[in-house]
Amino acid sequence: MAQAVFLCFLKNNTEVSLYNQQYSSLPASGAYKLLCYYSDRAWRRSGPARLMPTDTDPCLCTHLVYAFATIEENKITTADLSDGDLYVLFNNIKKRNLRLLTLLAVGGDEFDMTRFTTMVSSSSNRAIFIDSVIQLLRSFNFDGIDLHFQYPGSGVSPPEDKNRFTLLVQEMMAAFQFESAKKEIPRLMITAAVSAKKATIEAGYEISELSQSLDLISVMTYNFHGGWENMTAHHSPLYEWPTGQGDSVYFNCEYAMKHWKNSTMRSKKLLMGFPTYGRTFTLSTITNCTVLSPASGHGSAGSYTEEAGILAFYEICRIPEGNSTSFQFNRDAQVPYACYGNQWIGYDDQLSFELKVEFLLENGFGGAAVWSLDMDDFNGRFCNKGVYPLTSKLKDLLGLDTDHLLLRDQCGIFLRVYHMVEEQFHRSSADLGVNCGPMWSGVPEPPVSEPELVARSARRAVYGFVLQREASETARTCSAVA
Repeated sequence: MAQAVFLCFLKNNTEVSLYNQQYSSLPASGAYKLLCYYSDRAWRRSGPARLMPTDTDPCLCTHLVYAFATIEENKITTADLSDGDLYVLFNNIKKRNLRLLTLLAVGGDEFDMTRFTTMVSSSSNRAIFIDSVIQLLRSFNFDGIDLHFQYPGSGVSPPEDKNRFTLLVQEMMAAFQFESAKKEIPRLMITAAVSAKKATIEAGYEISELSQSLDLISVMTYNFHGGWENMTAHHSPLYEWPTGQGDSVYFNCEYAMKHWKNSTMRSKKLLMGFPTYGRTFTLSTITNCTVLSPASGHGSAGSYTEEAGILAFYEICRIPEGNSTSFQFNRDAQVPYACYGNQWIGYDDQLSFELKVEFLLENGFGGAAVWSLDMDDFNGRFCNKGVYPLTSKLKDLLGLDTDHLLLRDQCGIFLRVYHMVEEQFHRSSADLGVNCGPMWSGVPEPPVSEPELVARSARRAVYGFVLQREASETARTCSAVA
């Protein structure tokens, strides 16, 4: 039985006292998993589309994943000079939910897969990578690694990488188990985000072997279609998109999930991908708004996401209704799409999420993986459907109840930190990176050398924003539960 000390405060905020509270365990958060990605693009966006790590709801998901780290010289490393500071802020979220698990994703859609090929090419290179992963995860208090390589055995990755990826996972699990036993600490998790396309699956994964070593497998059941094609089609249909031809008959959630299930025989490890964004096309003819319309390329970039061919849910829900707008729901594939002027948009909404969860539950899968929190209407300012309307819907449909984990006793700790941070912020605002960082995170920050001006600038921006915002949010939260 563990013993913990909490700082408790009274509602009138006039008395503060310390007391010991004993507890043996906290309530379980449910049988299903809700793994949610936080993209490193989130804090770079502007205005109401900017999501800082500390603004993320700590009780929404069972697992939070920071995406992405990268690889240099066979070692995992930060993708940006400011990422180390953001890792600290990201993992501080766990102070508000004692059962929340955080992971760091390595790879991603912009990752140079030749670095992966070099890393997995020999046992010595893999060992260097695994040791660096353990060191980085422990340094920043992550609970595990998410292998997000796109894709072994495809593109520039040679066929040999299929088996080498299996060896990497097996050797990593052995190393994690050894480290856990030696230090008598919880083992680090290993999860992977994998392809949902039949040909890529067969080229890149030894499914049976991988499923024995991986803790969770997130199947990326999205990006089946997009502006690289000359005909419109939904990028994440639950069932086969109408009049599909060739390999496209396999491009749907049902086929992908059942393919993985039949190959792994471990359906509870499988998480189905749920996108909070839409894929867009530019129509060749404005008047042709059908399930398969001729297209001339990617749709226009969104005003906040600023990437051609993609719109966040909070951008889609703002599309005005009118003569130039048509909203449709395809009953065959069980997903919505819309046309706005010469733009064709395939997306998901709360109804399509509900239908997908029904399929997930009926087939005994382990839960859902959301890409990504920062593309949902996370602050409720766009869609008039509350905060995180899509992800919150998933949480409810999966029967997850994590709100009780924001313990009343923890608020005392937050209040103490709030006052310390507020005082420190006003007293030492000229050097936030040095003075406020350790005070807020609870652990000393590594010294920052003078040449790293970009990192120092980013730190000031991050902490200056967070300390003012988090302090007021903490006070409101604690007052509500006191």
